Amino acid sequence: MNQAIQTFEEKGEIAKNEDPFVDEAKPELLGRAFYQLEGLAYLMDNPVEVPILSTNSTFVGKMVMNVVPCD
Repeated sequence: MNQAIQTFEEKGEIAKNEDPFVDEAKPELLGRAFYQLEGLAYLMDNPVEVPILSTNSTFVGKMVMNVVPCD
């Protein structure tokens, strides 16, 4: 860590892979949600609260969504 601080003071910047404070975001699967697309066949929007299920099929949250058809 001291070497990273010294490098920053000398160059004014530090490489991303050497920076101890960089934490890259990585995608993580929280669960799955299933939405019926039947209403799109009739050009109807369908606002709904869809339950989110974890990988072991337990309820972990809900997603409020609405799919609006267009032509």
